[in-house]
Amino acid sequence: MEKSHKLVAVVLGGLISAFAGAKSVQAVPPESEPVETIHHEMIEDMPEMSAPSGLRSLADSTRRAGVTQKAVIESDSDRQQVVTSAGSCTAPSLPTTEQLVAMMAELPPLPKVHYSYPLHPTLLADPDSPLLYQYVRLARAIGLSSAAKVWQIITAVDVCDQINGLGDGAVPASIAINHSPYHNGFPAGLPPTYIGPEYDAEINIYRTRLTGVRDQIAAQNASLGSLVDVSAILLNSERFSLKKDGEPGAAEWNAAIIAKYTPFYDIAKEIYPGARVEWYGRGIQESNARSGWSPFPWFTFEEPSDTLACSLYRICEVETMRETFRRTCELAYEMGDTEVTPWIALGSGYRRDTVAFQTWAQDWDYDTVYSLLLGREVNQRWYSTLPERYAPWNAAKVVVFYPAPFDPRTPAWGKHFIAYARGATGRNDLP
Repeated sequence: MEKSHKLVAVVLGGLISAFAGAKSVQAVPPESEPVETIHHEMIEDMPEMSAPSGLRSLADSTRRAGVTQKAVIESDSDRQQVVTSAGSCTAPSLPTTEQLVAMMAELPPLPKVHYSYPLHPTLLADPDSPLLYQYVRLARAIGLSSAAKVWQIITAVDVCDQINGLGDGAVPASIAINHSPYHNGFPAGLPPTYIGPEYDAEINIYRTRLTGVRDQIAAQNASLGSLVDVSAILLNSERFSLKKDGEPGAAEWNAAIIAKYTPFYDIAKEIYPGARVEWYGRGIQESNARSGWSPFPWFTFEEPSDTLACSLYRICEVETMRETFRRTCELAYEMGDTEVTPWIALGSGYRRDTVAFQTWAQDWDYDTVYSLLLGREVNQRWYSTLPERYAPWNAAKVVVFYPAPFDPRTPAWGKHFIAYARGATGRNDLP
């Protein structure tokens, strides 16, 4: 994929530094270089569990009940602001699993496909789980690790097949495969210029995993007579940071980073030709740079990819999220790209800190009004007609959730998903 990148040097110049990330970043003087906060748990570090006994086909009884028609916002007068008694980023209680299932059953599918980090093994453990069924019915996707177990793949195909049999007119449910390049035994201290057995092993692991998942999906499709496919490959590599122009060896170093990423795109397209390939962090972020904004440090924007991406991880700050998306869209348009994929954190995110620039909170039960409002803007077409006031959300053809849906370490995720989904489908009431 060849695209114009003439503006890249201007956008990147003076902003990218080579550094290692941490979960919090110390405050620095205004003249300092931008500092990135790295928090993503690598796919290979996800918790494991043994296969459940008695894998069964999904029941299709009351899980499908209560689907309502989508409300569409067409004018400014239709925008009813959600008012709560407390405007702070705090909220007191969590619904039960049964309540979450009932609230999801009331909603139609989301207007856009929502991919995610790999679903937690406990969620995939029960193929008859109403929670899993209703989530996939709304999101139209299941996130798996490239290292997914056979029983997890079987569950994913079974559930997607059940959703696709509903005949509700929404897009088919499909699978997204997550992988973390260079986090599978490639030593963290090696430079991107290194070529050796560890590099070969990374490529072989990736190819073997993608091929294995493809073959297992094909086998389960043959068993069910289904047509479930993989529609996205989600890549997250936070191993190599760029060198600034003028640094010794910068050209060779940065070219080597492109060379390190390219095989992961090419192999994905070889094995899954119809799947979109997404890189986390291939876009603009708020930072403590002089301008307040900078690219993530891992990409030259010359590596192959189907989209740009940005992190909407501070949902309480509505305008910050809009500006993050706007700026990434501006870069995308200058490069000749048309899509920007937002990665959205529900019930978690970056919190402001009096000492650090920001800190990552895995469990953050802020006021659900913010999740509802973001769900509205990202998904409801009307907001894209006023990009200067909101953001050009029409550039977001799909969405990715991080952290993973219903991760036990993010206990409020389900409640915030209900709020987000209500906003996305035209409702104004908070859970």
